[in-house]
Amino acid sequence: MLQHVKVLIVDDQPNQLGALQGALQKERCALRVATSGKAGREEARTFQPHVLLLDVQMPSIDGFATCRHFAADPDLAHIPIIFLTVANTSEERLKGFASGAVDYIEKPATPPKSSPAFASANFG
Repeated sequence: MLQHVKVLIVDDQPNQLGALQGALQKERCALRVATSGKAGREEARTFQPHVLLLDVQMPSIDGFATCRHFAADPDLAHIPIIFLTVANTSEERLKGFASGAVDYIEKPATPPKSSPAFASANFG
């Protein structure tokens, strides 16, 4: 069980993540949701998640820019970021890894335990 794991999801359409949220709640994760990159950064400061699940395609500030903001912030840079995406091209993956992501989960999102980065993370 992942009951001590704090997960922050940043997605502009969180209503499309029902299965993912359900799986995380079943695992008894502490779960928070933000609907923009800016709100996600603010939430991360107070919630201090163990992992961030981040949508790539969002209006205003996309997931790549949000990821770079996290990586550049000493208070947030330690949080592993796993992208959630429907467009799963090799170019997008390379861009995501270059911006600081550790893994990708395709939408419709599966439980993050299927992500090697999530499964191997130390949630101490």
